[in-house]
Amino acid sequence: MYKIFANIIFVFIIGSVIPQTSFASNNQKIIDEYIKIFNGHSWAEQKDICNKLQWSGISDTTLFDIIDKKLSSLFPTAKGRTDIDRTAWYAKALGTSGQEKYLTTLESMAHASEKSNKKLIKYAREGIALQKKYVIWNPIISDRTKFIEGKTDEVNRFANMLKSDIWELRVIAAKRISYQKLNNTYLYELLETVILNEYQKEYSDKRSIDNFNWITGTLSRSANKKYLPTLEMLAKDGSHSKIRFYASSRLQKYYNIGTDDVDDDLF
Repeated sequence: MYKIFANIIFVFIIGSVIPQTSFASNNQKIIDEYIKIFNGHSWAEQKDICNKLQWSGISDTTLFDIIDKKLSSLFPTAKGRTDIDRTAWYAKALGTSGQEKYLTTLESMAHASEKSNKKLIKYAREGIALQKKYVIWNPIISDRTKFIEGKTDEVNRFANMLKSDIWELRVIAAKRISYQKLNNTYLYELLETVILNEYQKEYSDKRSIDNFNWITGTLSRSANKKYLPTLEMLAKDGSHSKIRFYASSRLQKYYNIGTDDVDDDLF
């Protein structure tokens, strides 16, 4: 019954889409804004954008060419903590482009001499690993044919991530919804849909369980009684003991239901 209800919600949500041209100008404005920041001198602003690129779905080479140039110039001589921090963020940002053309820079950094800082080599390898993921992920995140009218670009991107069947993308979205305290019913309904479609599947490894608990934790933090039946069902019928335990824990913490003295320490 829950699964049927979840699928009805899902069909309704993804059915209310509009032509992607309505969002094109907004996307270009964001890219232009990011380019301006990377052409500037504020590292704090650049670092913030490097972080946002993880869920932006942007692959525009005009932007990433600038980041590539900065990384290529910085990493051969990077020594101090500040330079290493910048190098790390630039390398990971290049990876989020999903563009194969930047592997040359990242591989050069990854295969630097043994005298190079080991952290730089580590971050270069992270950037390479991210590139292999984001070549698949960015088209999913930025698929404007699934954008819903009246929702911001950011909300629509998070929605695309939650609608995907890729757990890493779902978790990134769930974390951002939680960290940014996005009190958005549309996103909460998508989180609930994931739970209803997935809660009875077998989760045997720690990562899978943690991923699922991120989704349920974010929905729980809404403290909206609308989702109480789903969370109660999860506490009773979740496929793994840890899933049931954390669902019960959050019922107590966010809904004041239950008397057991449990702590929500997963995150």
